[in-house]
Amino acid sequence: LETVDKNSLKRYNKDVRVQQYTELKKQLMHNHIVPHIGFILYHPYTTIEEIKNNIEFLNNAGELHRFGVVYEKMRIFPNTDLYNQLKNDGLIISQNDNDIDYCFKNQQVQKFYRHFTDSITKIGIPIFERIEYIFVCSEFINNLVDLKQQKTPQYIDAYNYILKLHPQYSKIFISLFKRCLENKLISDETQREILNLYSTLESKWENFILATINTGFNNPLEWIANGNY
Repeated sequence: LETVDKNSLKRYNKDVRVQQYTELKKQLMHNHIVPHIGFILYHPYTTIEEIKNNIEFLNNAGELHRFGVVYEKMRIFPNTDLYNQLKNDGLIISQNDNDIDYCFKNQQVQKFYRHFTDSITKIGIPIFERIEYIFVCSEFINNLVDLKQQKTPQYIDAYNYILKLHPQYSKIFISLFKRCLENKLISDETQREILNLYSTLESKWENFILATINTGFNNPLEWIANGNY
């Protein structure tokens, strides 16, 4: 999908209709297919308005837990049109073969991104990666349980609790995002909220895995690692 911004889609040479994704996701899930979208939130010429629109889309689509999507800048490769444009505009900071770092053309975006990444680092990147892992894997597992196993009341309760935490996480993330737009680091209150949610999510994940095993789904964590089920 990459972005909801039409100009950026042209820049990426992408001919996609992003607005159809929500309905398409429902259809895929109904047929036991879990989509895993690609998205680029930060490219060298992005604007604050574009970032806001993309964040709104990801929130509405239930994808804000995708840490790489909301954290990483677009990867630039040598000898592409975008690379040459960056070079001409003097935006390249460093280059080591295919590892290219750059600054944003828009200074507002540059300030926002610095505050955002500093806030993420303050909490700890592994925590956000773990939150993504649990939300994504629980969805994958539920898809297979829904397809092949008999759900127990214990399983239903465990999965529903994880589902309940997802919008809570999105709400907290939006508050972090808005604060960084004001060129401020994460507040102590938001930091506590994220850490508390992470702690709760870990405990509910353990309950979910045990409940999954009790449905007859053997070694769900091993399946996640190798996809063999």
